[in-house]
Amino acid sequence: MRRRVVVTGIGMINPLGNDVATVWNALQEGKSGVGKITIFDASAYPTTIAAEIKQWDVDQQGLDKALWS
Repeated sequence: MRRRVVVTGIGMINPLGNDVATVWNALQEGKSGVGKITIFDASAYPTTIAAEIKQWDVDQQGLDKALWS
């Protein structure tokens, strides 16, 4: 019996973007997802750069926000 695989979608959440097309375009343009930390005041830490996930809302994903804070 031959086994079959069905791919129903492809997606990603990362610092370059939150969908395949955006990430692919950013990669082709040589962009970096690394930048200044924006989600908290990092001035007291040795580094102020990170690869943050941008424009991603936990509530829209149907996830419990308490797990992500």
